[in-house]
Amino acid sequence: MAGDVREWHADNPPQTAAIMMVISDNVDIISIGLVKLLQENKYNLFLAYSFRPYQMSYLLTSAEWLWESLLAGPLTKHSLLSESESSVSTAMFHCKLCRFDTISIDNFRAHLLSDEKHAQEQEDYSSLQKRRLLFSKLRKVKQLCTGIMRTTFLGLEREADKTAKQRRREWFNEKKAARKYKSAREALSPLADLSYADQLEQKKASIMQKLEKLTGNERKACPNGKSLPELVLQSREIGGLSCKLEGIIESPLTNGYRNKCEFSTGYSVEGKLTVGFMLGNFSAGVTAVEEAVNCPNISKLACRYASIFQSFLEKSRLPVWNRFKSCGFWRQLTVREGSKPGVVSSDEDADSRIAEVMLMVQVCTKDTDEAEVATEFEELAKAFAEGARASSPPLPLTVLVVQDHVGISNVAPPDCPLRLLPIPMSDNGTHQDQPTNVLTEARIHDHINNLRFSISPTAFFQVNTGAAEKLYSLAGDWADLGPDTLLFDVCCGTGTIGLTLAHRVGMVIGIEMNASAVSDAERNAKRDQWHKQLQVHMFKGMCLMITYHAEYVMSSLLKDEISNAIAIVDPGYPGLHPDVIEALRTHPGLKTLVYISLSPEKLVANAIELCRPSFEKTGQENKAKKMPASEPFKPVKAMAVDLSPHTHYCEMVMLFNR
Repeated sequence: MAGDVREWHADNPPQTAAIMMVISDNVDIISIGLVKLLQENKYNLFLAYSFRPYQMSYLLTSAEWLWESLLAGPLTKHSLLSESESSVSTAMFHCKLCRFDTISIDNFRAHLLSDEKHAQEQEDYSSLQKRRLLFSKLRKVKQLCTGIMRTTFLGLEREADKTAKQRRREWFNEKKAARKYKSAREALSPLADLSYADQLEQKKASIMQKLEKLTGNERKACPNGKSLPELVLQSREIGGLSCKLEGIIESPLTNGYRNKCEFSTGYSVEGKLTVGFMLGNFSAGVTAVEEAVNCPNISKLACRYASIFQSFLEKSRLPVWNRFKSCGFWRQLTVREGSKPGVVSSDEDADSRIAEVMLMVQVCTKDTDEAEVATEFEELAKAFAEGARASSPPLPLTVLVVQDHVGISNVAPPDCPLRLLPIPMSDNGTHQDQPTNVLTEARIHDHINNLRFSISPTAFFQVNTGAAEKLYSLAGDWADLGPDTLLFDVCCGTGTIGLTLAHRVGMVIGIEMNASAVSDAERNAKRDQWHKQLQVHMFKGMCLMITYHAEYVMSSLLKDEISNAIAIVDPGYPGLHPDVIEALRTHPGLKTLVYISLSPEKLVANAIELCRPSFEKTGQENKAKKMPASEPFKPVKAMAVDLSPHTHYCEMVMLFNR
């Protein structure tokens, strides 16, 4: 505004009449400044307009002093301005300086003197004020009601010595503590209170739901109803199932059957240093650890080693892992057990089957002193050896390995650094010979179908050996193997499936990505004298490289003289990679597929791609996955296999053919 006035002053002589039009909600404050500015430059007139049209005349009428006081002094003008009405401040304004004549002033005076116009504007303004007052009261009532509802919902009673924030925090902490913590038995063996027959019925019903889901998903994959997969058509005859469920295979052992247990380090709900199992998910804020008490699926031997490790940590100078701060040293204890040949048929004799034991202690050596770490490792080996000898009967201890992992989660990659610790053989300090290479020498052995298998620290091996024997026998029977069979053992791990079935086929090709597992498979093949029939192919790299080579191997090794190609797949929890599915489906010589899954949900997802008709048949293109033209598989039958009694987990075997 000052700029406009000064610009006008430069072009016009003093005492020139002018109109300053101001559009603003803060008219009174701006007007004071304009009066002073115009007085200083010897201009004698300005008109102030409110930002809201219905207040314009009301404001100017209440300030009629403007017209009678054009020649008044600055003090008089300031006093009159202070008494004038003004609307709500918004700090928005616009001004313009322009010429005017006497006729314009007379016309504006006539407008201000119009009682009818002014009365209407006054009424509108009063109505607005009443509405504002009503809305203000309504807002206060709403705030009051919201506060009452919030107080009722939280169930907080006012206390003189506590703030509302403190009371709310205590309430939430009580609710958290009540719902997140459960016993180790509930976390590890949620079905332990049911009879084993009831557990089997519950798992069988769950598998049937998965088969129904497969039917529904396959129908959705062909929305136009054309070229429906055969499983959808046949499902009408078997109650909506994609194939017939043959039943469920029981586990030979229901207690102490696990040959691998991973014990976490941490603190109990009471704050005691504990080696045991997490009572919930870390994502839910649960970090409490409880000892494996009354957990029927954990062997007594594993629990004993966890107790020995806990006693050692109580005296250790290095801290246990803090999951919130991602710092500490001692992280986890893994106990792996190798069984004797033969079948143990009684739960009471479960521990008697154990012949070898591997202990793997996971640590984080970041920001630690090497000399102190070496001393701790020496004392750790001594503690395990003395604890094993002091037990009654003495505990077997074959291998002691340390895994150095700096990640946030305890799930370490397969190539994580390993260190073999010598085990004191007696109280005089003698040690067993230390192998020169951990990856090739640090192993224990287990037996399936009287075959001996080497197991390295990070290699996969079925946790329930007795049930695994039944599982692999079922897969071999369903695959209808013969001397002319080329068997692809996809995700072969240590070669357990291929080796147990090698004597029934012409050739076995194992495909695996874990280097230590492949090394175990090659060693197992040579030891069991099946190396002439078993070829283990290991492909390093990411999944795309693995599946690319899997497709290449399956195509190049299909010999003319071998007319019967069969694949048995046993993937991990994520299921099969899409490229592996494509390789299996597009291989023209592959007619039979046996899918073993520890995650039936993933089997259902993979089965959709295996059984869905190709684009050329449906006339539709699947945007999610473009499966090349190939003959789809169809599910023939399924079987549930209980490898994890007392838990919700249940393996599923499904036979596909085409």
